[in-house]
Amino acid sequence: MDTVYGWSLLCWLIIILPLQTLLHEFGHALAALGCRAEHVTIWMGGKANQENREKSAFVLQWKRIEIVWVRLFSLFYGLFTYRHNQEKPMTRGQWILINLSGPAVSLFLLILTVTLIHSSHNSAPPFIRDVLQLTASSLVVQFAVTILPMRYPAWMGAYGGALSDMGRVIQRRRES
Repeated sequence: MDTVYGWSLLCWLIIILPLQTLLHEFGHALAALGCRAEHVTIWMGGKANQENREKSAFVLQWKRIEIVWVRLFSLFYGLFTYRHNQEKPMTRGQWILINLSGPAVSLFLLILTVTLIHSSHNSAPPFIRDVLQLTASSLVVQFAVTILPMRYPAWMGAYGGALSDMGRVIQRRRES
């Protein structure tokens, strides 16, 4: 492996991969806020529970959005929770919108990244080209594993046993 690719890989692992996960979760969170959620929490690097909140690396809060970063160098694990007014529950359409907003953000980022790759292919330095290609590849995977209806296998770590975003939508439709 050449040095430039090694630095590109390191940058992608430490900065880009957690950032793309955070943006995916922001998609869910912003949709929830738009659908009248009172408060949203984005959890990075650990499951949503009080124990993880207490041992978190840091917590950022701004108005009705809170980000709890459980493990500072969590590469790809993220989820979000929201609290809404019990007197005005979310409609099924709002719930579907919230669940599909994360994959929509991933798809948008993928299209943007591929556009950047094609528009700067000959002029971008090798470091930037490598980071963009790694980002595009991980966005394809992120989009696929969230838009395909599935229950995540155990080897996916903290996600093991959970339903994908589309899996939750389909399960909810079956329950209605």
